[in-house]
Amino acid sequence: MELFLDEVRVLVYTIICLECLLQFVSGSSYQKYLKMFTGLLVVCLCGSVVFSAVSSIQNYKLEMKSFEELWEEHWGAEIY
Repeated sequence: MELFLDEVRVLVYTIICLECLLQFVSGSSYQKYLKMFTGLLVVCLCGSVVFSAVSSIQNYKLEMKSFEELWEEHWGAEIY
């Protein structure tokens, strides 16, 4: 989960920095290229955040599955 939060933080800071840079070059000939680069970078970072979230959820499910199996081994015989 910490990795996911770090990636979201990087995404937000990157977007803020790129927006500031776009404001700085406003009106210059580099603006359209910087906008294209900014869009591609944001899409890549968003994809990374989504994959990190999915991975975090899968790891959580695996941990809960192993916890459930341990609980059944320890307490299952006493209950039934």
